[in-house]
Amino acid sequence: MDLMKMEKELSPEHRARRDAEFLEQLRYAVNYCSREMGLNLPDFVIAQFLFDSLKALERGLQRNAELKEPDEWEPTQPPK
Repeated sequence: MDLMKMEKELSPEHRARRDAEFLEQLRYAVNYCSREMGLNLPDFVIAQFLFDSLKALERGLQRNAELKEPDEWEPTQPPK
């Protein structure tokens, strides 16, 4: 089954519980591996950053899947 489809079928409560558990496991992994030491940041800040980055990537992939053809892309103007 398509993972994107499975994600959409989850209830908001289930998704929230799963996300909270994943965020806690990220925090644990950062702490366990002492990855926060070199950055001088608390483990929960690094875990939240990683979690938010994954969510942004997920939204980008969903948006990409929604685009039917490259011809539908709207060109953007570079900043002046």
